[in-house]
Amino acid sequence: MNLPAIDIPLKLADYGIHLPVHLHPIVVHFAVSLPIILLFIEILNLFMKRRALSITTTLLIFLIAFIFLGAYFTGKADGKEAFAYLSSAGQEELKEHKLLGIYLVYSTAILLLFKLIAFFVKKWWSKALYLLILIGFIAVVVLQGKHGGELVYEYGANVKAVQTLEDKVEALEEEIDELKASKNSSAKESVKEEKEAKEKETEAKESKEETASEPKEESKAVNKESVKSESVKEEPSKGAEAEQKEAEKTEESKKEEVKSKPLANESSVQEGKKEAVEENKSEGLNISKAVEDLKEKASSETKELEEKEKSLQKAVEEKTSNSNNETMHEPSNE
Repeated sequence: MNLPAIDIPLKLADYGIHLPVHLHPIVVHFAVSLPIILLFIEILNLFMKRRALSITTTLLIFLIAFIFLGAYFTGKADGKEAFAYLSSAGQEELKEHKLLGIYLVYSTAILLLFKLIAFFVKKWWSKALYLLILIGFIAVVVLQGKHGGELVYEYGANVKAVQTLEDKVEALEEEIDELKASKNSSAKESVKEEKEAKEKETEAKESKEETASEPKEESKAVNKESVKSESVKEEPSKGAEAEQKEAEKTEESKKEEVKSKPLANESSVQEGKKEAVEENKSEGLNISKAVEDLKEKASSETKELEEKEKSLQKAVEEKTSNSNNETMHEPSNE
């Protein structure tokens, strides 16, 4: 319904009058029923032709105009209350309902005008025209009542149950928005946790690499110590060989000295030989004892080195097992 926009310039708020809500349904019942009653009286007066009835209908039109003006103002108060709770379609329906109500208020003046014409002219065409306008007016009133019922029953205008449901819907929508916001925040936190987990994994991998490199270094140190022990083993053997060579040299030198010296007699020579032999034996025994002592020292040192190697290998294995266990447990705890 595309009607040109009009308005009623009268505002009750300018006179300090504030109407309560929910008066519109009470006034509307009179606004719908009185024009129908007026039509029945006018049809009855066509047959009775009583002047008193025509005066009554004229006064009734004044009352209808007053009722329609009250319906407009009460509807305006209820519309302000219900407008925010209506859907977009309901709001458009309410605007059309208001505009048609303004036209009905002005049409009561037109109806009164044609009633006065029929009252004073007293011609059949004036009465017929008045009745046609009255029937059209009632048809528009019924249509307006239909739109008002749609506003109540379809769109829930000024219905407390609908308003409470809409309040619940709004509350649920707010909760949904809050849940979405919390989900977004939780998603951000999960992303941060994933980043932290990845960083911890990289740190664990680096620690694994470090622990894997430590046994290599320790094995290198063990190999160095084993090389040292082998060198220690070789050194005593070299020292014993050098002492044997020195002892042989001393024996040879002594033999040359004995040959070079003039022999006074055979007895002195024999005695000298015996003494040299005994000395050589004693020196050989001393050398052999020294060699045996060196061998014993070397063997004891090699045993100590082997024990150190075993202890170092055990310590390396324990460190590697501990590091592996720590790396296996860290991701699960995270």
